[in-house]
Amino acid sequence: MLPRIRKYWVPSLVIAGARFSFQDSLASTPDQKRNPWLLLESESRDGTIPAIGDANTIQYVLHLSVGQEFEVLRTSGSPVRLKLVGALRDSVLQGELMISEANFVRAFPEQEGYRFFLLDVPPDEAAMLTQLLDERLASWGFSTESTRERLAAYHKVENTYLSTFQSLGALV
Repeated sequence: MLPRIRKYWVPSLVIAGARFSFQDSLASTPDQKRNPWLLLESESRDGTIPAIGDANTIQYVLHLSVGQEFEVLRTSGSPVRLKLVGALRDSVLQGELMISEANFVRAFPEQEGYRFFLLDVPPDEAAMLTQLLDERLASWGFSTESTRERLAAYHKVENTYLSTFQSLGALV
């Protein structure tokens, strides 16, 4: 049984923007190699849905690699087959799987609304926007976190694991 992982859709605007750094992908065309996000919009003959995840999540949580397929469960309990087509390098999206918006709406129609937002804000305006969003949208459960804070938290966990294994290795 695979662990529960949050699934997010990626809007076409993000796909076109070629953001984030990739560690690995199934890109085969020059356009896909320049922008592996395009793989999310590719059609599969077998009905699998292309997905991109963080490299650490793919390797250490799912115990899979790019190119492999696996199932996730809808809220109803029925399975959806995903194929890993790309792995992000050291990203703020650890623990997440991304699929195209069209595939998300088709595969998970019971999921309503938006639960995760990535905001591209100039650094000198970030504090003001964060405060405004937290104040105005808190009653709807909205909270903000900087990418710097999120990555630092991930690295802290990784470093704890590394320290633990190094200590255990010294005892052997």
